[in-house]
Amino acid sequence: MIRAATVPCPVPVPVPVLPGKVPFPSLPPGTAFCFPGYAYVLRIESGYYSVTESEEKIPAKEGEPEKTEKKYTAKWLGSFALGERLEVVGPVIRATYSNRDYDMVEVRRDTGDRYYILNAHLGYNGQLAVVTDEKAILYTTPKNVDATGNILPIKTVFIIQQNTESQGFVKITAYDPVAQIYRRDMYLKTICYSTRDTDIQSSILLQTAAITKEAIRKNALLDSALQEYPDSVFSNEIAELVNPVPQPAGADQRTDLPARK
Repeated sequence: MIRAATVPCPVPVPVPVLPGKVPFPSLPPGTAFCFPGYAYVLRIESGYYSVTESEEKIPAKEGEPEKTEKKYTAKWLGSFALGERLEVVGPVIRATYSNRDYDMVEVRRDTGDRYYILNAHLGYNGQLAVVTDEKAILYTTPKNVDATGNILPIKTVFIIQQNTESQGFVKITAYDPVAQIYRRDMYLKTICYSTRDTDIQSSILLQTAAITKEAIRKNALLDSALQEYPDSVFSNEIAELVNPVPQPAGADQRTDLPARK
């Protein structure tokens, strides 16, 4: 079963900068983080990678000794679950995958297995939540006058940044699955989301089922959502997918064809 823990991240601590590595984390200014600590996977099908280290020679200038620098190369191994809680165990490194460089960070799963993940796919230092309102408008500040023209889609799993609730708003970090962009340091009204585990888990199962092509796995995900989270705010949607209402005979037939003569 896919399951994401909703335990808030501990208070951040100062982070040492290791030689040859990017100061942790490589995120937009003001983004909260913790190390050691925890983070959540914000994007469905976020990959996990192994990383190998090698040394690359740097052409020396005349009269100077030859230098080398460390190079990190990533290999895709699989995908994390949306909302999965991971322990952050190292600083961000710059690794190459498929001829492109990415900021990656080493994490540990509950199983003890350690992998790397793209740093951008994580939400640090907060509480997991899910959008339950179809009109979850985003704001640039915790004020009604600062509404944007953007709505965070219903069922989006996101992070509430710690100690940011103010005037009925919270500051969030999210990945918008419709616009396919990150929404960082935006504000959302507290009436637009749920932090209940049953709502978060059912949303994760719903979204995972939606992108699953294999019929048996898709049905298993939907059955789990219906049976294990019957009081979810998404229960009606889940029930309709598990037990679709039969269409009347001939309902799917075309009616725009000309009459035969």
